[in-house]
Amino acid sequence: MERSTSSYLDTPAEDCIVVQPLQPLGDRHEDSASNGDDTDIDMNAQSPSGEAAAPRVSAECPKCKEREREIARKTALIAQALERINKMKEERNGAREQNTALLQHNALLLRANNGLSKEAASLKERNLQLVAQLANQALYVNELKSARETAEKRADELERSLNVLYEEMAYVTQKVKDAVEK
Repeated sequence: MERSTSSYLDTPAEDCIVVQPLQPLGDRHEDSASNGDDTDIDMNAQSPSGEAAAPRVSAECPKCKEREREIARKTALIAQALERINKMKEERNGAREQNTALLQHNALLLRANNGLSKEAASLKERNLQLVAQLANQALYVNELKSARETAEKRADELERSLNVLYEEMAYVTQKVKDAVEK
């Protein structure tokens, strides 16, 4: 008899106590044998495709039961792994949606920032204009101060000249008085 091994356990099928034709796992206890006895062996059984079917292990065999438990355990592990994969896909999709929302929010913030940058540039330009006007006004004020100082100096000079003229007039008037009195 040829050795066949399970992909789940490396237990050869001929090491089992009783072997039967291979059937799907769901039909394991519904034998195709005419008398329905699990202990019958039909080595000439054929698969639905017409090929010779591999012998199937009996449900009473401890190795078969162990193999069945191992298959069930690994099936459960695969189901858990698939569940985790699906959960990770959902989380990834949620993260993508959140990332998309954040990108849209970021785009809005960038547009707002561009608007604020333009407004800031406009305010900076206006500020420069005001500084230039202030500088012009400061120059004008300085010119006015200089003109006032010049006018005050001229007024002082004129006042001194006027005082000198008054003194000279007083002197001349005194001389005329003195001359008239003599």
